[in-house]
Amino acid sequence: MEKFQFSGMGLKFLRIIHGYEAKDFAARLGVSNSLVSIIEAGTHKMSTRDTRNTLELFGMTEAQAIQFIEIIETVKGGRDNGGK
Repeated sequence: MEKFQFSGMGLKFLRIIHGYEAKDFAARLGVSNSLVSIIEAGTHKMSTRDTRNTLELFGMTEAQAIQFIEIIETVKGGRDNGGK
């Protein structure tokens, strides 16, 4: 089984609903704000350590994060394809 990776959109959505500004989220993870930005833009992948720390910060298991991100991407896909 492939290791879990946050999608950029999924990470940004979870960060926002957990009440974190990008700079505060970056500080909590001990990374730069620019790293968070490029991860959320989808041009860089999160390290295993940062993924684990993010799951812990959000109080989520890997399975919960996968399920949540699949829902987000399904909803976004519907909008991109003319859904309401």
